[in-house]
Amino acid sequence: MRILPLMRYALLSDIHGNLPALEAVLADIKQAGVDEIICLGDVANVGPHPAECLDVIRDLGCVTLQGNHELYLLADGLPDDWQVCPTWSPVRWTMAQLCPEHFQFMADLPFAYELLANGRAPATFVHASLRDQYWGFAAEDTVAETAVRMNGRDNYITTLRQLAQERSLPVGDVYAEMPAPDYVRPFLDK
Repeated sequence: MRILPLMRYALLSDIHGNLPALEAVLADIKQAGVDEIICLGDVANVGPHPAECLDVIRDLGCVTLQGNHELYLLADGLPDDWQVCPTWSPVRWTMAQLCPEHFQFMADLPFAYELLANGRAPATFVHASLRDQYWGFAAEDTVAETAVRMNGRDNYITTLRQLAQERSLPVGDVYAEMPAPDYVRPFLDK
């Protein structure tokens, strides 16, 4: 945990191996004069440049969190038939593109990051929810459902409501406009 002066932050999430999009976003971040980047995970899996995206994020030295796709690549949370099921072919393909250093980098990533700035309430960053990397939020969630996803941290619900009224903190998917890689195209052409 660090206490920092007022700074400009950029949140990256869901890069999913899309190197051209990551490079474009990082160029925009540089031009905007951002002080610190926080990467919320899902750096490599699915897209055509998983190793390169992991290298770029690692070399930035920014806070990077472990998302559900990092866990998939570490063979955590996969079904028993993941090695033969077509649904999981992107995971198998991505694993084959990575070296041991990439797997160690992903294994060492923290689940959450807490930031203290200017005496304000701490900001806790996670990939999906405070419960785990898999269980995210939905717009239709009730306060009770949100409390469960946040491990019963009611004080965070109040803080989230206050933040929602103060400002919007959208986090876009970097990979959203990526063309399908070769291993996905046969499934799309059917």
